[in-house]
Amino acid sequence: MADIFFFAIAFYFLYKLVVDFIVPVYKTTTQAKSQFRDMHQNRQPPPANDFQQPRRPAQETKNNNGKIGEYIEFEEVKEK
Repeated sequence: MADIFFFAIAFYFLYKLVVDFIVPVYKTTTQAKSQFRDMHQNRQPPPANDFQQPRRPAQETKNNNGKIGEYIEFEEVKEK
């Protein structure tokens, strides 16, 4: 009697594992693979241009080294 009860519980947990974990993982994996395959097949090649546009150099930014504003030299004036 105890053997039948043990096997019933073991079968129940095995069934729950298969139905609740393995089957959804399998379905999700096959669905993702098919979507990637469809995306790869539907991918369009980039349009071919008869000419190439010249590359422009990046615009040079002002070199301010973190200083804000203009530096004004200061001389102290002594009062008499």
